[in-house]
Amino acid sequence: FMALHNIHHDLPSAVSNEGADLRHTLGINFNGGTSESSADTSTSGGANGYGDIIPNATVNYVPNIDDKERKDENNRGYISSLIRWSALQNVLASFVNTDNVITGHSLYSFSESDTDSDDEYPVRLTFENGRAVKCKALIGCDGLFSKVRKQMYPSDDPVIFFGQLNWNSIIPTDIIANEFRSRKNTVTFGGNLITEPKWSSYINDCGNNHTFWQFRLQDPAKAKAVSGSNGRGGLGLPGVKEALLDLVKGYPALYEVIRQTPEGEIFERCILGRKAVPSSWGGVPEGGASGRVTLVGDAAHGMHPAPGHGGNSALLGACTLVEKIRDASAPKSGSASCNDGDGKKASYDWKTILKHYEDTHRPRAEFLQLRSNYVGSGKRPTKEHDTLVNTWLSRLFLPGEATVPKEVDKILREFDVLKQEHVTAL
Repeated sequence: FMALHNIHHDLPSAVSNEGADLRHTLGINFNGGTSESSADTSTSGGANGYGDIIPNATVNYVPNIDDKERKDENNRGYISSLIRWSALQNVLASFVNTDNVITGHSLYSFSESDTDSDDEYPVRLTFENGRAVKCKALIGCDGLFSKVRKQMYPSDDPVIFFGQLNWNSIIPTDIIANEFRSRKNTVTFGGNLITEPKWSSYINDCGNNHTFWQFRLQDPAKAKAVSGSNGRGGLGLPGVKEALLDLVKGYPALYEVIRQTPEGEIFERCILGRKAVPSSWGGVPEGGASGRVTLVGDAAHGMHPAPGHGGNSALLGACTLVEKIRDASAPKSGSASCNDGDGKKASYDWKTILKHYEDTHRPRAEFLQLRSNYVGSGKRPTKEHDTLVNTWLSRLFLPGEATVPKEVDKILREFDVLKQEHVTAL
């Protein structure tokens, strides 16, 4: 929320109004309701391995940082929010001047003028429809299979398949039987990570009478047996609902939410990610870039979704880029000229802006990418390391520099995701 506030002061409340403030996590025994334990204790979910039971555990990261430091004037500083992607996209789009948005163009390639060129529009984009345009900078936000990244790094590592398949949907909360509804403002999680087939699942309130559910199988052979697409993914695949219901018939809560979901609205997703970019996100001679091209979101740091850092890192990157543009002052011949919001013209040196963006965002995004791939591959961080990471996360927007915890970073950098069981390169 602090990052969104840096873009526009009304964004945090707009997002919160469309979603559900996440205030609790609840480990659940999906085979018959929740198990009781105190808020500050974790207990095993039982012989069938339903996961840790952590009722009413606050999600404000860490308790040892004073609340006033963590919250802005709207009291939303580090309260997370669960929101449907479509709702989030609509909220963000409502803050954009649509006159500046052009659709229907798929990028084919780009080129840049020489570093010392005086060309005011040094980046040339060529689209698959044959159209070409020139611009002052290129920000590649084109996802895991980014064409911008592919041209910048021709010898880049391939996309990673973690050997896992995921099924999810969003349904109206009021069609779910009362005893199986997730508590409001709560992430409800559980799973079987002990016996085969290993799986994990969520049933979450995501605001405005909507419930999100997710079911993930860890073993690729078991997952493909359920898949309606031989593991390629897709929406509304025939046979998936029946196969899922058969698999979870011993877990009433999961069975209920899947039963209430039309098969055409169940989305199958293969879990993909990437290793870290080999060099910088911009200015790499290998791809012919000279500093006016960079990457944001999955194009820069696609990661396993397990810890929930992917979308957040993408938003954080976008917010950081906006912040660096606002901070820019400069005045170099041939740099971009923009309106600063007060009716005054500001001249921007895009090479400097993009370097500052990368210097700020790359270390933290790469750390979260490494950690996500580590956790998503089935590794369990120690509680001590989790505390270090959560403390670091909570300080990202406080005054002063928040550096990644070095001892955790060292472990993550020594971890080779491609050497893990079931993980393959596409």
